[in-house]
Order: sequence, then structure tokens, then C-alpha cells
Amino acid sequence: MDIKKYLYCFIFPALFSGLIAVPVTFYMTVNYEKERVVAEYKLDTFKGVAGYRYIFNKPNSSGNDKFVSSMNQVPFAFGDSPLVIEKHEEYYKIRSNKSFGAQANNDAFIKLVYAMMDDLEIPRKSIGDNTLEKVFTIGN
Repeated sequence: MDIKKYLYCFIFPALFSGLIAVPVTFYMTVNYEKERVVAEYKLDTFKGVAGYRYIFNKPNSSGNDKFVSSMNQVPFAFGDSPLVIEKHEEYYKIRSNKSFGAQANNDAFIKLVYAMMDDLEIPRKSIGDNTLEKVFTIGN
């Protein structure tokens, strides 16, 4: 096989495929990493909201700051989810208006958590309103 034919049949196609593969792989990796970081941020925010919900029973506990921080992160983490943003705004209105009772507060919080779970595609068939209202605390 002469050198010209070898270059055209093997070397040039290999170089060309490498030139195509590198940018495509880079683009796909960058997009995947962005999606992964956003999903991780959403999940961390959800864990903060769900995990520190015990402050409803113990408002002066150390978890209050973490719960408030997580609630403040919801609009940023779930900015691409109109339903979560809507439920967050509803919860904020009810929570900041003292004329609403505890049940309205609980209902709005549950709707917010459900919206976050739906956005994260966390199955909630075994989680009912009663489960979300129950919190695990130690002590008084």
C-alpha cells in the first residue's frame, strides 16, 4: 500500500473523527455537569426544607437557621419550576400573615414539599399529609 492511499484511508479519517469527537464530547460533558450541579443543589435544598421541618414544633431550636436558609434557597434552586415557585410564594404569604392559622400554614407547607418532590421526581405514593406533619424530635 502506498503512503498516499494509507493517509487517505486511515490517517485522515482518524484525525477527522478526533477533531469531531473532542468538541462534541466536551459540549456533552459540560451540559451534563451543569445539569448534575443543578440537580444536586435542588436535592440539597429539598433535604434542608424536609429535614429541618421539626422547627414547627421547636421554633427556637438550632435548626431554625438551617430551615430558614433552605427556604430562602428554594426560589434559586427551583427557579426553573413554576409550580414550586408558586407554592413557595403561597407558603410565604401564609407564613408572613398571622391571620392564617396553623392548619393553613401546614397545608401550604405540604403543597410546597409535594411540588418539590414532583420536580425532583421523588415518588410520593407512600408519603401522605400525615407523614409530612409528623416530625421526629428527641426530648420535650
